[in-house]
Amino acid sequence: MFTKDVDTSFQRVDANKDGFVTKNEIAVAEARAQATVQAQFTVRRKQAFDRLDTNKDGQVSFAEFAAGSPGPRVATNGQQALTQLDANKDGRVTLVEFRVPAMRRFERIDANRDGTATVEEQRKLAGNR
Repeated sequence: MFTKDVDTSFQRVDANKDGFVTKNEIAVAEARAQATVQAQFTVRRKQAFDRLDTNKDGQVSFAEFAAGSPGPRVATNGQQALTQLDANKDGRVTLVEFRVPAMRRFERIDANRDGTATVEEQRKLAGNR
């Protein structure tokens, strides 16, 4: 199935059907894909604007924007955090349990294991996502 999808993509890019894909054919295919993505993005943007413009005057006031924008989501009873942090499920979080997620994040960032998370290491991690 995957091979068939790859073959179909190749055939779509091979505009002159000679069995080879040239730089120009790739550029044309990329431009076509970019135009499609841009058109879809424009439609979604228009839909979002229309949803926010509740009085349909062609402008979005701050009040309309604020009403249509989700506010910050904050857990109010602590259950979600407790569930994530309480490794032994005793209903309490120790300092060690509290540290574990933060230390895992730090260890992923500190690529050279020197105990320092440099800006460069953080950028590299962000680039790998």
